[in-house]
Amino acid sequence: MKCIVLILVTLSITACATTNYFNHNMNRWIGVNEQKVLSELGMPDQSYQGDGFKVLKYMYRGNTTVMGAQGVAGMYHLTKNQEWCDVTLTVRSGVVERWMADGNDCYAPNPKY
Repeated sequence: MKCIVLILVTLSITACATTNYFNHNMNRWIGVNEQKVLSELGMPDQSYQGDGFKVLKYMYRGNTTVMGAQGVAGMYHLTKNQEWCDVTLTVRSGVVERWMADGNDCYAPNPKY
């Protein structure tokens, strides 16, 4: 699997995850050469070429199972949650120009100083 998937999985199970720090981490890719992105994140799950730009899309999909409240006859029920985060990088002239993320699991932990 792609490095970003491993990073996102690790980040999704870490306490104190925030969208602010996720945004901070993603902003660090702006201005980075496409080859460096590919060497660090691996090949994207999807990519396409536009008129003068390229789009790289990395997709994370995961599931968690959560034990619910005690129900009838003292039994607990389990709930599966689908977690996902799609990260799209727009590359122009070989450099990341912008990024977008969509999903219910686009978080990163706050650093511990």
